[in-house]
Amino acid sequence: LIKRLDLDPSRKFRQYSSGNKRKVVLIQAFMHRPRLLILDEPTNGLDPLNQQEFDRMVKEGQAHSEEDKQRRKLAEARNQGDNLIYSTEKNLTEHGDKIGDDDKNKIKDAIAAVRKAMEGNDPSAIESAMQALNTVSHKLAEEMYKKTTATAEGPQGPAQGNGGASAKSDDKVVDAEFEEVDKDKK
Repeated sequence: LIKRLDLDPSRKFRQYSSGNKRKVVLIQAFMHRPRLLILDEPTNGLDPLNQQEFDRMVKEGQAHSEEDKQRRKLAEARNQGDNLIYSTEKNLTEHGDKIGDDDKNKIKDAIAAVRKAMEGNDPSAIESAMQALNTVSHKLAEEMYKKTTATAEGPQGPAQGNGGASAKSDDKVVDAEFEEVDKDKK
């Protein structure tokens, strides 16, 4: 971008003319490849050749927008795959003893399939492999749920609708009404 707009990067910002300062702003705006770029007349101080170059840059950005969308979709699918693999492996390590070896092997195979799909460039393949991993890991999730409900129920059985706390028969509950008093109105 610096070469395309013919800018001398060795100078300090204050030393640039107003036209060159606008070039710096444009270079900073395009450097990060934004999805949306709103420009408030930053090109009116450019000379005509730089204006034409700027217009070409905008057209190139528009021409490559579909490629950028595909790259983003692929990156998001890979990130989701990484997160799913991490959480599944963690749950398998912590709660894997609750399921059979056959189910463990199915989960490990599904994890390997997600990793293999992530090596490619097809977001839909990654998503379908993640869906398969989710389906296979339901058995592990069921066992984890059984463990948490068994822990919540405790040794005395399910709670009787009192928030998990066992009520003693000799506790007396007193209903009372109260009124908040504003300190300023006292």
